[in-house]
Amino acid sequence: MEKELEIIKVALDSKVVEKIYDDGLSGTTSQIGRLGEDLVKTARLLLFPIQILGSLQDRLERILIRIKHKIPEDKIKQADPKIIGPSLENLKYIQEDDVLFEAFINLITKSMNEDEYRNVHPAFPRLLEQLSSDEAILLYELKNMEFNVVDTMDYDRSLNQFHNRKLISSEIPSEKLEFPEHMETYYSHLESLGLVSWPVFKQIPINSNGIQTGITRYSKWLSTPFGKIFSQVCIPDEEYIISYLQKKSQ
Repeated sequence: MEKELEIIKVALDSKVVEKIYDDGLSGTTSQIGRLGEDLVKTARLLLFPIQILGSLQDRLERILIRIKHKIPEDKIKQADPKIIGPSLENLKYIQEDDVLFEAFINLITKSMNEDEYRNVHPAFPRLLEQLSSDEAILLYELKNMEFNVVDTMDYDRSLNQFHNRKLISSEIPSEKLEFPEHMETYYSHLESLGLVSWPVFKQIPINSNGIQTGITRYSKWLSTPFGKIFSQVCIPDEEYIISYLQKKSQ
């Protein structure tokens, strides 16, 4: 318990924690009290992922080895602090088997490659740190294809509005996602980052007795030009993604 409270004091820098430590361990009683127990329990949950991941120094050698294997020795150039700084900071908090870890490795690698650094935009680290693993998978799939979507909507003539959207078919690979129920959120987020768009390219009215009652829409998800460059630089290749998805499904 004493060791755990020391960790909490350092991590949270809390005078409340310090008082609990003093009262609970320096006083006449060996019990830290209910408040202390609750706080320690919360701190365990809060700090456990960080303790598991360890510091950047602990994993720096493994990061360097992965980067070295990706860049020909005669192509290595000086790292750009605007790319390396935030990228290394993020690598402290991402599990090494996460697709986003590999994405940051790719970003660092491309920024240090004499042949590829020109494609690396200073915004890429901050964009990448906002992505979920599922969103990275979607961007990978969009590297070489578009997601065709067909849906219908009913038409309310009195309000002059379409409503009651029904999905007819979709090429969005939801089966590859950990949380496919968040698909609409993923799209909204990726669109807000300027990485994808979802244009409707054809609409066919649905008529009944000569009166329009709805519409059939043909649309597609696709990467924006900026999104294509971002994915080319950051998103892992096919070999990695296949292996990653296989491990996730086990």
